[in-house]
Amino acid sequence: MSKNWTEPHEEEMLRLMKESKLNKDFYNDLPSMGCMELDDFWINNYLQEDWFEKAWNEYREHIFNSTMDDMKMPAYVFKNYVKGINTGV
Repeated sequence: MSKNWTEPHEEEMLRLMKESKLNKDFYNDLPSMGCMELDDFWINNYLQEDWFEKAWNEYREHIFNSTMDDMKMPAYVFKNYVKGINTGV
């Protein structure tokens, strides 16, 4: 039996991406800090939450509908789904 080296959240992220539920097609439009925040904080900590896919798609639409000057960091959307979190936004 081979050992699986992926973290549980990575397996879930790959599954969701495979099912086209976690689409990173907007990453090219984001500053690298936004991608890092999504990957390192939001996906790592909240991917398993029931609301995550909804928040993800809401943020994705925000990016597609924004100019670079209007674009917000991920916490702009995700903070609305997490109670009691201090995101600095």
